[in-house]
Amino acid sequence: NTAVYEYTLSRSANIPTDFSKIQEGLANLLKINAVPLVRTTHGNLIVTMVNGVNIPVDFREMILKRPKGLPEIISGIAGVDALGNIIDFTLGQRNPHAMLFGKTGTGKTVLIMNILYSIMSATAPDHLKIAYVDGKGNSFEFMRTDNEGSPSYHPNPFTYCQPADGSGDIDYARAVVQHLVKECRRRIELFKQRGVSKLDEFNKKYPDEFMPEILAVCDEFSALTDSDAFLKASELASKGMTDAFEYLAKMARSTGIRLLLANQTARKEKVPGRITANITGRVSLGVTEPIESDIALPDSHVALHLVDQPGEFYSTMHGARN
Repeated sequence: NTAVYEYTLSRSANIPTDFSKIQEGLANLLKINAVPLVRTTHGNLIVTMVNGVNIPVDFREMILKRPKGLPEIISGIAGVDALGNIIDFTLGQRNPHAMLFGKTGTGKTVLIMNILYSIMSATAPDHLKIAYVDGKGNSFEFMRTDNEGSPSYHPNPFTYCQPADGSGDIDYARAVVQHLVKECRRRIELFKQRGVSKLDEFNKKYPDEFMPEILAVCDEFSALTDSDAFLKASELASKGMTDAFEYLAKMARSTGIRLLLANQTARKEKVPGRITANITGRVSLGVTEPIESDIALPDSHVALHLVDQPGEFYSTMHGARN
């Protein structure tokens, strides 16, 4: 569904610093609605254009193509590139946490499910548990394990605790996040006592006390941090979402607790800088405003506000210019 033209640049190439005029000029010249994206990476000039053809991607094929011998427990697949190669999504020592952005209709939920199910297919429930929090709805309700007898009962062994719906029961959503903070502190203190620095060292040294990694998936996380405005000052320390996410982003790396925070917008007033400053992994589908591009994928120079094709995304999981 996307045509990618790649040109090798000469060493003395005189490249403009602003591609916006060139992008608009190409769209006018070709008489197309979608504005092409022009960027440079690894000495190449890349022009990306939506070609109006919709080609479905088979999840099974992605799983079969994945390389053997994965580097981390949380090793998933975000999708495929223009040539059909796997785009991996790995959380570990290099990128302990990740943020995912995408405006309504771009396929954010599908992308999250691609990542989650591909992670589950590559590891065992003994090694990984997943906690789900949705700030604006119940996108993860089908992951429940306590509704036996219900038509939607499909118990998933990776489920860490029952999914939280921030719009329906904000107290439970806060409790899930605060529990993760307490678990992080417990593990840090335990590692100090046992003389180890990170989770895999602890599991090797004390196999009888093996602890799984925990992936916390929070969709529409800005709705959760916005809820802090309704708390009293005395309640912020025990219930505040912003402080909790900041603590986990800063401190959870060695404990094996990972964050995947997803949001519709990357606007500064909705995405606290003290959280984003500690999260290196970024993936983004199309966003609404030009200013969001720099927050969603810093230093990538990808004009995400021009991306309208559902499912088209860009990643900085392997460096800013990948």
